[in-house]
Amino acid sequence: MLRGIIDHCRALYRVCNIHLPDIQQQCWVLIANFVMLRRLLSILFLSVYLIAATEMQQLLKLPLLIEHYTEHKQQSSHLSLWQFLRMHYANGNEKDADYDKDMKLPFKTHTETVHLLLFLSSVSHFSVAERIIYAIPQKFVIHADDVVHAAYAAAIWQPPRGC
Repeated sequence: MLRGIIDHCRALYRVCNIHLPDIQQQCWVLIANFVMLRRLLSILFLSVYLIAATEMQQLLKLPLLIEHYTEHKQQSSHLSLWQFLRMHYANGNEKDADYDKDMKLPFKTHTETVHLLLFLSSVSHFSVAERIIYAIPQKFVIHADDVVHAAYAAAIWQPPRGC
């Protein structure tokens, strides 16, 4: 891929008659942009996979956790974050006045992971052509010379002998 970019840059040099330092700078800019784009796409695909196939999607509920903490903080100003987390995660699932909100917090309930299948196809209908395959019977003749005797086959597992 990088080889193609460099060849493209050399072709630009020949066609446009651009000075060599300018074309080298443009090539390095193209290569740097390609590397950055590849890194960003890798991070994007890894993030999509982790959110779709693991429990990492629970981290998307962190704004609900912060919002619920601020509600509790308004009710009792002396409540620390550690006390809030102990109240909601260490004491089990107590049914209180805000039980429904408690169950929406991250890592309170197990969510089924969804495996996303992405079909990038513009074909709306396709058919498979039916083919008839004929099997031609063949005769295999085994000569006595082709068969390795069992004594020779077992000799490979013997320890080496001195000369």
